[in-house]
Amino acid sequence: MASVENVLHSRLLSVVDDLFDSHNTSPTSLDTYNTELADLQKDLIDSQSAGTLQSQTADLAYSVARTIEVVCQTLMNLHVQTNNILRESEKELNAFECTEVAAPPPARTIKKRTHSSTSPEPPTSRKRTKRTASAESAPSSSSSSSRSSSPTSKRDYTPLYTWLSNNLHNPYPPASVRSDLCRESGGADVERWFTTARRRIGWTELVKRVPGGRERVVSAAKHYWKGEGEGEEYPGIDVEFALIEKNLKDVYGPRLGGPGEVVKLFGVVPSLKRKRDEEEPKQSSKRQKEERPPKAFRPYEPPNLDNWFGDVYPFPEGNIQLEVELPASLEAPPITSDLDSFQAAFDTPLTDCFTNIDFNLADFDFGADPSWSTDPLFTSAAFDFGSDFGIAVA
Repeated sequence: MASVENVLHSRLLSVVDDLFDSHNTSPTSLDTYNTELADLQKDLIDSQSAGTLQSQTADLAYSVARTIEVVCQTLMNLHVQTNNILRESEKELNAFECTEVAAPPPARTIKKRTHSSTSPEPPTSRKRTKRTASAESAPSSSSSSSRSSSPTSKRDYTPLYTWLSNNLHNPYPPASVRSDLCRESGGADVERWFTTARRRIGWTELVKRVPGGRERVVSAAKHYWKGEGEGEEYPGIDVEFALIEKNLKDVYGPRLGGPGEVVKLFGVVPSLKRKRDEEEPKQSSKRQKEERPPKAFRPYEPPNLDNWFGDVYPFPEGNIQLEVELPASLEAPPITSDLDSFQAAFDTPLTDCFTNIDFNLADFDFGADPSWSTDPLFTSAAFDFGSDFGIAVA
C-alpha cells in the first residue's frame, strides 16, 4: 500500500509541469495529458473508495487541483489580452501609416547664388514661381501639424495611473474624481482610459467570471488590499488580485502615455522602456513603505475531492477537460416476483380485457360442435353475454 501511495504522490507532483510541457508543444500533447489526468483521477477515486487514500495525499490532490485551475485561467486571460493588444497595435500602426501618406513632403530650401558674367542665366520666372509657392506652403503645413500635435503633447496620464494604483480595491472613480483627473491630465478622456485599463489588467474579466459580479469582487478586493470586511470566499481570488496588481505594473507605467500606448509589450519604443526602468525602482520602494494591515486568519478546511476540476478552459490550441466526480452510492433495485406480476394480472377486471370486442353469435356453427349445449356455463338461466362479459352481442 505504501508503494501505491508513493506513486500517487509522485504523479500529483508532476501534474503542473506536465501541463506546461504539453501546452508548449502541440495539440496532440494536450490530448495525451488529458488521458493521463483522467487515469490519475480514476486511481484517486479508487483509492478513496477503498479507504487507502491518506490525508497527506488528499491535501496534495486538492492543492494541485487549485493550482491547475489558476494556471488554466491565467493562460486564457493572457491569450485574450495578447490578442487585444496586438489588434489595437495594428490599428495604431495603420492609422500612423495613413497619416504619413496624407502628410505633404517637406519643402526644399533654395540657396541663393550669385551669378557672374560667365555664369548661365538664372531660372525662368515660371520655375521661380513654383519654388516660391512651395516655400510659402511649408510654414503653413508645419504650423498646422504643430497645432494638431500640441494638445496631445500636453496630456499627462500620470494622475490617472497614480489614482488607479492607490484604488485597485475599487477602480471606478466617481464623477467628481474624474473631473479633477481630467483637469490634472490636461483634458484626457478619463472614462475611456479607466475602461481600457480595467480590461487590460484583468479586472473586467474577473467581474464577469465571479458570481455576484462587480459588487462581490469589490468587497473581496477591499478585504485583500485594505483589510476591510469579512471578505468573499471564492476559489483562487487572492491569486487573481495578485495577478491584477502585477499586470498593472507590467502593462502601464507612470507618465508613459494613454490607453493606446502599451508599456513592456515588445520593446517597440526603447526610450519609453528606459524611462520605465528608471522610475520603477522609485515606485517599488514607495509601495514597500506603505503599511498594509494583516489579513484575517482563516481556519483550516479539510479538502473535498468532489468535483475538484469542474470547468473547461480554452487554450490557443486545443482544450483541456478537467473534471473529477466521485461515483454516486448504488441502491439495490426493487425486487418484483412472478407472484406479484400474476396478482396484478389477476386483479384486472374481465371487462377491461374484452372491451370493444364485437361478438356475433351468427359466426359460430353450433351444429358442428354440440358440446356447448351441455356446458353449464351456457345453459344456466342466469347466463347473459351483455351483462356477464360486457360484450356487444350482434
